[in-house]
Amino acid sequence: MPVVSWDTAPDPVRSQIKRFVRDSRAILGENLVGIYLHGSLAMGCFNPERSDIDLLVVTHRSMSPETKRLTAGLMLAQSGAPCPLEVSWVLESELKHWRQPFPYDLHFSEGWRKRFEANLNRLDWDVWGNEAKFDPDLAAHFTILLRRGGVVLFGPPVQQIFPVVPTGDYIDALLYDFEEARDQIQQIPVYGVLNLLRVFWYLRDGQISSKEEAGNWGTQVLPDAELRTIAAMAVASYIGEDPVAEFPKEGLARFARYVDAEVERLLVNRHLPAEAAGQDPVLECLRCQVLLQFAGIKHLQEGIPLRMFYCPSCGKAEFYVQPRE
Repeated sequence: MPVVSWDTAPDPVRSQIKRFVRDSRAILGENLVGIYLHGSLAMGCFNPERSDIDLLVVTHRSMSPETKRLTAGLMLAQSGAPCPLEVSWVLESELKHWRQPFPYDLHFSEGWRKRFEANLNRLDWDVWGNEAKFDPDLAAHFTILLRRGGVVLFGPPVQQIFPVVPTGDYIDALLYDFEEARDQIQQIPVYGVLNLLRVFWYLRDGQISSKEEAGNWGTQVLPDAELRTIAAMAVASYIGEDPVAEFPKEGLARFARYVDAEVERLLVNRHLPAEAAGQDPVLECLRCQVLLQFAGIKHLQEGIPLRMFYCPSCGKAEFYVQPRE
């Protein structure tokens, strides 16, 4: 099955998300601030047969144990019907004071299903208390939501709710996934290859990408045919053209060694902006008052790499000199 976007998603997928929004609004009531779709479905590379639906829910206050119990039951009933759900609930007040790792109020993915079932079966189901919990991946979710576009399913615009994440914290989130992808590349080759390439591309060119985009980039820039073939196999498997591709074990190991060495080199040599805050510039379109999105490194003059930002509404572009490493 070909990959799809939110606008082209099959009816069962859209219906599942609409049910989640409807039932979340019923459970949370006035405590709900907003519900936002991010990840592969928002970026146009969602495979209905293998992708998760990624959601962020913002509330005014921490949910009570009873509300968390109801929400846990909702997740167990709706995740996997037809697609797995991955959802994080965060507090509006916390979003005004960025820190890394970022705290969350509740989290669910299919990897947490047994834990949720066990908690619901306990008599003391108020195990979902208000103890602090933190997730370094939220830095990546917020960055992609702001800079690659997300879908507002309920609530205010993304730019009014979510903070701009410092570059160093976004890299921290990428490296959190990178190590797992590298170490488990033999067991989960598609996830491993594409996530290694996402990190490599961002550190090399500053490009925030989907898994499919990173894989396609790898087929063009990796230095030899074996590495490019590994990238192409991962893309084909991800988009459903060859879902049972058999990756060569030594080829995967060499791929992981090559990208790991390149990422380590880029991290050692990385030159962050001189503002010392470790942030990319926070740029707004003067015409549309929306955040400009990063489009990558462009070479418009020989020897001078430029960082290009563009307005997703009107197309206006701005260029900044890329600091030399």
